[in-house]
Amino acid sequence: MANTLFCYQKGKFVMSEPKDIPLRGDLWLQPSLREDVLERWEAAARSQDLNIFLNHAVTAVEKTDGRFQVMAGSTIFEARKVILAIGTQGNPRRLEVPGEELPHVLSLLVDPEKYIDQDIMVIGGGDSSIEAAIAQAAQNRVTMAVRTPEFIRAKESLERYALDRAKRGELTIHFNATVERIEPATVTLRLPISTLNVTAQVVVVKIGTLPPRDFLEKCGIAFPSSEPGALPILSTLYETNIPGLFLIGAVSGRNDLIKHGLNQGYEVIEHISGRKIEPAGEESLKKRLDFLEGTVSERIREILPKAPLLVAATEEQIRELLLSSQFHRLFAGEVVFRQNDYSESLYMILEGSFEVLVKPDNGAEGAVATMGAGEFFGEMSLISGRRRTATIRAVSAAFLWEVSRKAMLKFAHTTPPAKDLIDRAFLIHAFQAYLFPNSHYSVLARLADRAKILKFERRDVIVQEGEQGDNFYFIRSGMVKVSRMRAGREIVVAYLCAGQYFGEMSLLSGEPRVASVTAIDKVQVIQLVKNDFFDFFESSPELKKRINQEAERRRLRNVEVEIRPELAELGRFMTGEEVVVGDNVLLIDESRCIHCDNCVKACEDVHEDGQTRIKRTGIKFSNILVANSCRHCENPLCMTDCPPGDAIARDPRGEVYIRDNCIGCGNCAANCPYDNIFMASVEKRWSLLEWIKASLGKGRSENIVSGGSFPVKCDLCRGLKGGPACVRSCPTGAVLRLTPGEYHSKIESLVLERKGTS
Repeated sequence: MANTLFCYQKGKFVMSEPKDIPLRGDLWLQPSLREDVLERWEAAARSQDLNIFLNHAVTAVEKTDGRFQVMAGSTIFEARKVILAIGTQGNPRRLEVPGEELPHVLSLLVDPEKYIDQDIMVIGGGDSSIEAAIAQAAQNRVTMAVRTPEFIRAKESLERYALDRAKRGELTIHFNATVERIEPATVTLRLPISTLNVTAQVVVVKIGTLPPRDFLEKCGIAFPSSEPGALPILSTLYETNIPGLFLIGAVSGRNDLIKHGLNQGYEVIEHISGRKIEPAGEESLKKRLDFLEGTVSERIREILPKAPLLVAATEEQIRELLLSSQFHRLFAGEVVFRQNDYSESLYMILEGSFEVLVKPDNGAEGAVATMGAGEFFGEMSLISGRRRTATIRAVSAAFLWEVSRKAMLKFAHTTPPAKDLIDRAFLIHAFQAYLFPNSHYSVLARLADRAKILKFERRDVIVQEGEQGDNFYFIRSGMVKVSRMRAGREIVVAYLCAGQYFGEMSLLSGEPRVASVTAIDKVQVIQLVKNDFFDFFESSPELKKRINQEAERRRLRNVEVEIRPELAELGRFMTGEEVVVGDNVLLIDESRCIHCDNCVKACEDVHEDGQTRIKRTGIKFSNILVANSCRHCENPLCMTDCPPGDAIARDPRGEVYIRDNCIGCGNCAANCPYDNIFMASVEKRWSLLEWIKASLGKGRSENIVSGGSFPVKCDLCRGLKGGPACVRSCPTGAVLRLTPGEYHSKIESLVLERKGTS
């Protein structure tokens, strides 16, 4: 039973999202370890004396004269109604190579501790393959075979962890590797220029699963098209085109979350039993749409015409979006968000109008655009994950629909028309905010239609030093480094992030590229061909002046870095150690540090748990120590895979902090690539309410209870006056908390100051 959960690796957390949807029925589900959930579910099945037939593989479901026959081997079951809840895990993709059927070739790894001191091959490059390799690497010799040049589909946190393990010799990874054959003791890999035989007593194949479409079509279930990703045609209560045959869970294509599957089963049984049942979350969604009347379906149909971005969405998709939505009524002059805020929601304008205000680095704030009903904004931060690029202010009384970043990105990924609209809006607004603020919207729209969005993986070279420049590039998301080769050594002259551009120097001079530009992480850029760039460049004296000034500044910077090797080394350090991806990095100037430990003691004192969030260890360049403390990254990997969904959060100022609803799963600590979050046994003290309950005999008898292990990280002394205690307590000014705009110039000045006095 519960085969999907059973096939999770031992110790894996089971999620209970979405939190806003109630769980129906009596089956227990909370964020818990796999083993806890399975134990409770097995006990529930025993207590109800469920009539379960194990090891009966269903081969066909046929309906004759109003009754179904379910063929399972030699057994035939008859029923008036049939519910298929078979998921997709039982249909793994195949390698299609000799030896794939050997007994030591596995598609699932339930218990990594089963194998000790063995040679194990893991085939695949996704999250599950990395998890399987890491789980076994501590006590076995593990090799990974990855078909692509690098990890393409994996979470960045897992990718970093695997590469770090490989760097330390704890894991072997072969990229660009395909399997030729599997034998009892070896796997033959085909590499770009050779073949390699790898010893393997166990082979784990993790290359994904396929929906059982052939089986479903054999049962007579209809699909809307022959497209591989097409979902089966279902009613609102999960009934197929065959009356009485239902699909629930992942096989239905309507969300593969566990709670949804449980609720769908409950709803179908209620429907079959003749009881009227509303979808889970109906009351919650009515409250969100309390400004309308009728059922949720009727309210959705009424509001959709005001949100053209969602025109291609199904009702199920809208319901899912509404779970992550808020609605806001604003008065004229009210600000939605300000330039440089950290917030990532997307907003759709249902009523009213707004103005877009931008303040240049050395200029006055001014309006660059206006927007009205039917339009949307916020896609810049939605895509780039960076601070807001503009201030949005209501011009009149207005009504907004706000959708969270995670929900909107998921929706756009599965709805191509919406993704196209968001991408086009990003292009127009990016041109408006950064390059052509005085150009008419229709002109920018035509330019957006000619622009291309290009994607690059980490370490990909976008432009090469010495090649002829034919394109101008604007960074849509991610970060790049600009470098030159001199005497066989790389000189890093700059790093650029979303909202900045490159490629203009070669276009303006007509000379070959003077530097290479390489992706530091996953990068998307907007590409304009030379002629389109010059059409706008020549027609805008202000733009022409600004870009020429920036090109001259960059030329002088190149000269400065070449004649000062310490700056070249610093640039290589800042990009190589990824200091540049932090939004608030803790630095210690060791030429001023007297090792008094006041910074550490102050951190301990201001937190109730007595745990310090700073260690005077870390990576070092010259006299500058990048200390072990949270960097509050622009793209925080720690915020991924949080079971409650929001136990780790970021406020508009940029601080990443942990909320009280943390369950102590440790995912944030595991996902931090810099080991700046750690798990600690935290003593949980009573709140005032708990003290009152205790005094009335309704609470616990002890005044302090163990809270178990919970993640600990710096929150920049959030909520305390005066800023971070570590900085305030340093008697010599050696401890610095610097934002990106500060720490590049500050580190340079400290390094050059040190060089001047040494």
